[in-house]
Amino acid sequence: HIQPGRRQGWASQAMSPYWRIFPTSGDCNQFAFGGFVQGGGFGLFARSQGLAADFLLKATVVLSDGSIVEAEEDGPHADLLWGLRGGGAMNFGIVTNMVLDTFPAPASVLSMEAYWQLPDNAADTLRLLKAYRDTQAGQAFPAFGGWLILLPGEQYVFRLLGIWGGPIAEGWQFWNNLQTAIGLPLLPTSNIAEMTPYQANEVHQSTFAGRDFLGVIDARHAQESFSDSLLEQMANMMMQQAVDAEVSYIWAFFPYGGAIQTKDPNNVRTAYAHRDSPGDVMIATLPKGTTNLTLSTQRMRSIQAELLDQMSPYYYPGHVNSLEPPPNVPVAYHRADQKPELFAKLKALKQKYDPEGLLSNPVTIKP
Repeated sequence: HIQPGRRQGWASQAMSPYWRIFPTSGDCNQFAFGGFVQGGGFGLFARSQGLAADFLLKATVVLSDGSIVEAEEDGPHADLLWGLRGGGAMNFGIVTNMVLDTFPAPASVLSMEAYWQLPDNAADTLRLLKAYRDTQAGQAFPAFGGWLILLPGEQYVFRLLGIWGGPIAEGWQFWNNLQTAIGLPLLPTSNIAEMTPYQANEVHQSTFAGRDFLGVIDARHAQESFSDSLLEQMANMMMQQAVDAEVSYIWAFFPYGGAIQTKDPNNVRTAYAHRDSPGDVMIATLPKGTTNLTLSTQRMRSIQAELLDQMSPYYYPGHVNSLEPPPNVPVAYHRADQKPELFAKLKALKQKYDPEGLLSNPVTIKP
């Protein structure tokens, strides 16, 4: 049992005496469970175990008419449980309690926090991006899950935050092969080490840990694959952005594959619409250094819009939060254009449990 407002970092430590773990442990520790589970929820163990939504067993829900129901698979509100598993928060009711499954924690994991300086040429950057893509293409290496992040500073650096949850010897072989394929020297701040998953959870505090974020951010789902042509375009854009005098950029990549794609491919148990996407890319624009903090959000959004237009053939809009919703919520959240039957089922569920649309924010489904 857990209350939706509890944060994932707290839950990971609370489970440690029982040597249990959740698929999103070690990632996004600052996120609360309620919105994360209802939004699908991926993390460093998701490729081997599945999404957070896959682990929701039961929920206590306050409906728009004030009644309180229990949503569980063998009860009268099994359809509501389906919608809560990835169908979006605040769509069908207010969740006040959740029962989540867990799985046995491995005795140890190989934690990978690696840093490489952004190369000064697109060819070396492309080689790094390809090597990272190939670690997680489709069903390749499901024991590994990780973010690759391009971070600004005095110089741009790539940061890998990853966990190997399988046999440690295989993890070291995986890491050595990855580093050989990348072919760039590791920066001294890198730390590749065997540790318990709870220690790794402390290392991997957050994708953007320690940042006072002053910029704008967008999430995108990949359309088909992280193709060579897409990665080549990214590498060229990164070269241009590295010398941009006005703004800095953050790129964060998280490939899907593994159990994310295979656990419920036809949305029988869950309502998450993006399992078949090759992965997520988050792109952020923020003021350059400390000398340009007066740069307006409107200006940063304009710069980012130009970048996203260049990427539009490869990605469709995703979401970050309800404060900056995408322009077409049904498409971005639920792929209404590609999966009309799934969206129709969600819309019917909204009509059943909140017919007047009392539960509403910028990203909820309309009855």
